[in-house]
Amino acid sequence: MEKEVKYPDGSMNSRAIKVEKNLVLIILILFIAIFFIQNASSLTANSSSYSVSMFGTGMATATPSSASYSSVSLLEDKATTRNAESSAYTGNIGFFESVSYHRTVSITSYSISPTSAVVGSTIGLSISALNYQSVWAKIIAPNSQEQTVDLVNGQTVNYLPSPSIVGTYSVTFYANSSTGAIASIVDSFELTEQAAETTPSSGGGGTTTITENCTYIWDCTSWSICSDGKQVRVCKNTGTCVGTEGKPIEQRVCSDALFDVTLKFTDLVITENNTLEFNVDLIERGGIEKIDVQIKYSIIDKDNNEIFSQIETKAIQGELNYDKRIEEVKLENGEYILRVDILYGNLQRAFAEQKFEIRKEELWTSPAKKFTNKLLIISGSLIILLVLIILILMKRRKGKKRSVVYQRKVKHNLRRIRSKSFSVMLVGFIVIGFLAVFRSKFTGFVVGNPIVGNGNWKIIEFVLVIGVLGLFMFLYRSKIKVLFEWARERIKSEYPKNSVRGLIKKRVCTGEGEYIGNVEEIILEGNKIYGLKIKLDKRFNRKGILIKYNCVKGLGQIVITDAKVLEHLKKLQ
Repeated sequence: MEKEVKYPDGSMNSRAIKVEKNLVLIILILFIAIFFIQNASSLTANSSSYSVSMFGTGMATATPSSASYSSVSLLEDKATTRNAESSAYTGNIGFFESVSYHRTVSITSYSISPTSAVVGSTIGLSISALNYQSVWAKIIAPNSQEQTVDLVNGQTVNYLPSPSIVGTYSVTFYANSSTGAIASIVDSFELTEQAAETTPSSGGGGTTTITENCTYIWDCTSWSICSDGKQVRVCKNTGTCVGTEGKPIEQRVCSDALFDVTLKFTDLVITENNTLEFNVDLIERGGIEKIDVQIKYSIIDKDNNEIFSQIETKAIQGELNYDKRIEEVKLENGEYILRVDILYGNLQRAFAEQKFEIRKEELWTSPAKKFTNKLLIISGSLIILLVLIILILMKRRKGKKRSVVYQRKVKHNLRRIRSKSFSVMLVGFIVIGFLAVFRSKFTGFVVGNPIVGNGNWKIIEFVLVIGVLGLFMFLYRSKIKVLFEWARERIKSEYPKNSVRGLIKKRVCTGEGEYIGNVEEIILEGNKIYGLKIKLDKRFNRKGILIKYNCVKGLGQIVITDAKVLEHLKKLQ
């Protein structure tokens, strides 16, 4: 760093002062930028019988380990909770700041056995949940008749479908917590008709021996989520044979899906009976076969607590559009976020979310977004109007002031604008504005939480960005004006008017104003124009003609030729 130096006449080294000011400004910008960056954190813990992983935000670190356990963690700076479970233990991992503890209910596993059976069969339903108060299942028969079955956590409850009819039964497993949060998973089973029994014919003449052939009916669960690069499932034989003949594979290697899935949802409404309805659109690109996609619907309150979640699996190829209803949870007045996550392939993910607000049992969708859109339109219009007014005033003022003093003043101001200090400041504001806008879009190198922050910050960030853009447009208004004029010329004509190529596509007429055609090409000979190739009008029986340049009598918006050219064309016809 250059130090401030005093000269004998008492003056100081201005360059040293400027360098120090620039450094202070840079440090200030970096200090402000720190508050716009949301730090990413994660936790992974592994042993021979379990694994736990999570992501969050924060700066704290820890690396505990032992002979049978190791972990690396970056802990969150806000209250959260995660669950972990194995055959030997159940645990809750929590990180707290100074807020109340919130336990999230979750379903760790469930099963329907068998998933395909004949009419009159008994179906086994089981569920395992954490932080639950009660667990149950709702079954919807093919005739839309509903039935609720109370379940026992960690145990199988036998259920006899009523009515027992042919078709697909939808099963939704539920678990709720003492706070009212609900977790659910959607699946199904199918009932088919019983095979007709063969009755031996009676008659004399001897004894008929009938040998019944046994059958294998393999009933498999859905493939699990990829873990350590593998997917597993369990297949049981519900047939009459004993053995493993024809048993499907129960383990496979995960592979990336050969396509991308994009997700969006619209038309978020709430009905009179507090049912949340919305439309989901899944778009698959590049795939050649149908693939299962796990979909999770979540409702998150203003305190970042998940009060409702539901998981279901759907098959997709091309595009899948469907309407979804959430009627299990009653929403009180307040702000919420509806989030839809999808998981496919080798842990490939996509998500979409929308903020909404309940006011006196009415739905207000993204009020901050609507306000921001209106503010954007108004502010943008005002900025454009202000720039136009400044350009008009500058144009008028330019004709009045032509003195040398004024020109020197303008040059002096331009030098100040282009100073290093101002450049550093302008770049700093642009960086801060960029971080402000995208601070909710990323956290370090992992996907961030878009609900972090509040409406006041978003308004400040928006005003900051608009201010920087307005300042930039004002300072570089002359260059912007030149750019607009250049673009206008490019739109009017492909080539400048004062160039040789500017003749191309111009209309060609006689001195009496009779239209002949358009200039298509310029013929050069040496350093002079030899002639013009004219694309003739449709009324002539020829496509084009070459005229010498000495036949051109005038140039301007149009090319005026000698009348002899038209007489020659008429003779050719």
